[in-house]
Amino acid sequence: MLNQREQRLLAGLRLLDAISQGTYPRVFTEPVEIEQLLGLHAAGLVKATFDPLVHERSGVNRIPRVVVSGVTQEGWATLVQMQRRFPGSLSRATPRRSSARRTKAGPGSTVSRPGNA
Repeated sequence: MLNQREQRLLAGLRLLDAISQGTYPRVFTEPVEIEQLLGLHAAGLVKATFDPLVHERSGVNRIPRVVVSGVTQEGWATLVQMQRRFPGSLSRATPRRSSARRTKAGPGSTVSRPGNA
């Protein structure tokens, strides 16, 4: 059984794995995923742009959106290492619907939700 810290780490690595299998840029708006992306970005595993912090009247501070533009070399190396050391640990994840949207840059941009590509 994993402790809470290990569960958070594994969730972040699963998100990294999902990002690595998608197209870029990807937009994330769910607070849980944004929190995971803060860690992945701080560790140098993803290239991402974070919207400015929003200060709500309720006193809550939040980042409304993150745009991920890719996985870094360090991110790819981490995924390879995880798959070698713990085969199947990322692929056994229960599929979760992500808040990520894929976008095409430029005029006539299209946005699609996962499963609608």
